[in-house]
Amino acid sequence: MGDLPDFRTVMSPPFSCVLMDLFGPFIIKDDCIKRGPRTSKKVWGLLFSCASTRAIHLDVAVDYDTNSILHCIRRLKAQRGNVRIIVSDPGSQLVGASNVLKEWRNGWSNVELAEFGAQNGIEWQFVMANSQFQNGGAEIMVKLAKGVMKVLMGELADKRLSLNELNTVLCEAANIINSRPIGITPFASLTIISAPPF
Repeated sequence: MGDLPDFRTVMSPPFSCVLMDLFGPFIIKDDCIKRGPRTSKKVWGLLFSCASTRAIHLDVAVDYDTNSILHCIRRLKAQRGNVRIIVSDPGSQLVGASNVLKEWRNGWSNVELAEFGAQNGIEWQFVMANSQFQNGGAEIMVKLAKGVMKVLMGELADKRLSLNELNTVLCEAANIINSRPIGITPFASLTIISAPPF
């Protein structure tokens, strides 16, 4: 096994380096059209996992395109702070998002960069194509998130959620996952011996 990359081992603020992955799609109820039937729509879940703490942030990409991914990243930065590195699969919409972020920075002066809080631009790293194991930290968190969401949505049966309801389920799932113990408790290795009957 090769060495872990620096962003996985060097101490850094939470969410300064994130592992990103899309999952889904989810079929949701689209907005009501006046005098017409309610339509359905596909949306995708977007998971950001902190590379150092393994905490997660879940969001909804309303389309499978670059613009939707960029909006999710802007919301991540607004809620979690400065994101410096994003590691993801080389999906076409993700490569497009990386290129757009680079274009935004071109032509900005240092004053404008400071104004927009973009002194430290985002470095986007892609794993090799067809090598999802290289982004295994995100893949395992997606599996965990899907499991928690399945339990949360189990009582809803086949009911389709609205975008607002899906956002709520994603926030609740992220809260449950982030409440898990991050390390081994000191008492986990102790063997519990039952007391003799009296």
